[in-house]
Amino acid sequence: MTKQDDAKTNGESKEVENALQNKLTEKMTGVFELVVSDRSGHFAKHPDEIPDKKSVPSIINSYSITNAAISGGAGLVPGPWGMVAVIPEMPLSFVISWR
Repeated sequence: MTKQDDAKTNGESKEVENALQNKLTEKMTGVFELVVSDRSGHFAKHPDEIPDKKSVPSIINSYSITNAAISGGAGLVPGPWGMVAVIPEMPLSFVISWR
């Protein structure tokens, strides 16, 4: 294999990697926007539930417990699929914690 072939292969793999990263970014951004709009709607209907500075420790604790459960469950999946299972951790923790 020549250096030119190596460069072509590297370029193609970078393109695939960039395409996957862009798709992942779009999906994650969509999930974050969904959570923000969902919470905005919820707090508009229930203004008495809007968190204040005193509730920050309990929010952090709730997210920590949720993330630990999701990470622990995702970490049980063997092989390469175990790595893929890590992707939904953050958005799932937002969705679960805010329910």
